[in-house]
Amino acid sequence: MTNQDQRYIRIARACLKAINQVSADKQEREKDVQRVYQAIDEAFQLEFHVYQDMQQVTETCLREITALPANEPLSRAQHKARQALRQLSGLHGTGAHH
Repeated sequence: MTNQDQRYIRIARACLKAINQVSADKQEREKDVQRVYQAIDEAFQLEFHVYQDMQQVTETCLREITALPANEPLSRAQHKARQALRQLSGLHGTGAHH
């Protein structure tokens, strides 16, 4: 299962949880719709937060590599890139699990 599949499954579960709490009373339907909307919004926000963190790690790494002096060995840039990739792997692998 891909990470995208896992993200969609988490969002679908949040939606289903909200839908399962739907009222039989027609007057309460608008509140039910709002509850489902809120569940979708919260699930997307949790997933989006992971991407914001990943973008920050990537940007920081690129800025650090760009700031290296021209005479700096390539190994130093590679080391910074590997560190960033480890951070990204941790962020990507954990995701938002709710």
